[in-house]
Amino acid sequence: MQINQMHGLLFEFGAALQGGAHSMDDAARVLSELAEALPAMVIDTLREQLGRIEALSHDIAEIEHRLAAWRREDEAARRLMAIPGVGPLSVTAAIATIGDAHTFRSGREFAAFLGLVPRQSGTGGRIRLLGISKSV
Repeated sequence: MQINQMHGLLFEFGAALQGGAHSMDDAARVLSELAEALPAMVIDTLREQLGRIEALSHDIAEIEHRLAAWRREDEAARRLMAIPGVGPLSVTAAIATIGDAHTFRSGREFAAFLGLVPRQSGTGGRIRLLGISKSV
């Protein structure tokens, strides 16, 4: 969001950057080029914004580093990462949502929790299948 805002502000002043976070490296150069054409207050404000973006990028990299270390140590995370197509974000979200997987009696119950199969309800050993929820 911050990067998009910075792109929009620079575009307003005639400097178009390519999209993405990697373009923030060019933003400092563009700000120095615009320094002559724009008031100092605007340049200072844009530099402060660029500083906040760099601080956020650093914080995000630090959190990702800690999550990677946690995934290497956690047995459940390692087993989930072994599944083809399951990445680091999916593993982190699944473990945060599920907690202890032993709370589900079966894989089907877990799938019903996720809304992938019809919900089930039962009593006295008799199970009724309900509808699939449409909310995700």
